Amino acid sequence: MKIGYIAKNIPLPDFKENPIIINQAKLIMDSKDYDVEIYYPNELIPSLLLSFIPNHLAQRLKKSVLQKKTFKVSGISVKKINYIRFFLNSYLEWLAIEYCNFNLSEDIALNHAHFVFPDGLIAYNLYKKKNIPYILTIREGDFINYNKNHINKKLMLKVLNHASAIISLTYSLEEKIKSLDSKTPLYRIGNFINNDFFCPSNEIKKNNKPIISVVANFIPRKNIDWIIEYHNSNRAFELIICGNGSTNDTLREMANSEIKFTGYLSKEKIIEILDQSDIFVLPSEKETFGLVYIEAAARKNIVVGMKNTGVYEPNIEGFFFAKDKTNFFEILDTILELPKDKISMLKNAAYKHALNFREDIIRDKLLDLYKAYI
Repeated sequence: MKIGYIAKNIPLPDFKENPIIINQAKLIMDSKDYDVEIYYPNELIPSLLLSFIPNHLAQRLKKSVLQKKTFKVSGISVKKINYIRFFLNSYLEWLAIEYCNFNLSEDIALNHAHFVFPDGLIAYNLYKKKNIPYILTIREGDFINYNKNHINKKLMLKVLNHASAIISLTYSLEEKIKSLDSKTPLYRIGNFINNDFFCPSNEIKKNNKPIISVVANFIPRKNIDWIIEYHNSNRAFELIICGNGSTNDTLREMANSEIKFTGYLSKEKIIEILDQSDIFVLPSEKETFGLVYIEAAARKNIVVGMKNTGVYEPNIEGFFFAKDKTNFFEILDTILELPKDKISMLKNAAYKHALNFREDIIRDKLLDLYKAYI
């Protein structure tokens, strides 16, 4: 029996992108309960329009066009579903419902759409035309599209209300979804992290100073400049910043000479950094989930993020969430003044929370959900 994964957000060949949906498909297939067939919504965009699209997006669209009807990502076959979208006109998202070119296997028992726009719109189309039920994961980006205009609001509500079930990845998204007053059953099932992260070193960290780490793409909404500004005024800790991106030059220019930049690192090297670190910080905005927060907690780091986004949830011991920049600085002041035994207790608490995101825990939640609606 097959589950169809409709997922725009999968890494195309030669693009460094988040493989979480591909990894989730592998996890389900490895369970032997279901096979998974992945469908990639491929935008049909006139070539003249590509020149008006931001370059990094245009490159991805061109790469998408070049893929065959069936292509491979991380060894898994992916089939293209062609749909029409006018990139610069948010009022025409409904075209994904009306005009699609399906290449669907006949034995799909249930579809799992991983976004509303366009994945959920296509799943709704299949439900109407082929009577295939669907489960819908809603992400932060869907609410951005939802708020663009009244047509998108109606579209999203239609897709929600005809789904068999809705998945929220986080507490914050769950609260937003509840505000839409849909009668469709709602489940919170987060992303999982690789089992490699659940092997914390038994060595006792003997740092002369506390070490704070950051692992992120260097883009404006990550607010990495906040922790650099904080370190510039408070040298009571060591700061290691891992990653790369568009704000790289700006961040390095504002940083003092004691701050260590590592550049892009492999998973293994990131684990080494997290094992050195005592506190992981990333005051990022508009995070759908943020695997790296849980990965850091799994290596026994205290975690500092932002309220109402990503893995935020009230009253998680070992996790701190700031409401703004000033509060972020206040939280760091508080943590850095804590005695060592309290720091150790918070690290262990963060690790305990991270165990909720083990592969087997998330896999079993998904399998139970699929079985309930087939």
